Amino acid sequence: MRPNHATLRYCQAEGHDHPGIDGAVKVARSNGVAWQFIGHPIERSEPVFVADCIQRALEDTGEPIDETHECDDSCGYWDYEDMIRDDQAIVCMVGDDRWSTYDIAELTALPREEYCGECGQIGCQCDGYDREDI
Repeated sequence: MRPNHATLRYCQAEGHDHPGIDGAVKVARSNGVAWQFIGHPIERSEPVFVADCIQRALEDTGEPIDETHECDDSCGYWDYEDMIRDDQAIVCMVGDDRWSTYDIAELTALPREEYCGECGQIGCQCDGYDREDI
């Protein structure tokens, strides 16, 4: 299954981009094709139950909760933490819609004149991009 915008969690927030990689890259395992850097994957931690019944009782009544109280699902909420994996990158194949995740160490920045913006092939010049002044 290919990830899409609805199912894939990634980060493009300012300050979370990888230095030196702001556009196309080539991947060590896939040298013939350009990939577009999208962002870093976000992993969600296991949910943890946070019981806030003690705090709510103090706020509502000003009295501490009864010592015999047993917490249940109505006593709190489930929480988790999002962790940005800045050691990995989500990339999309130029000229295609294939998304993949690679280690940052496998990526090399690729100047625009080295690949075709239509098919994504490195070395192809069929996209009409002006490469004469370069």
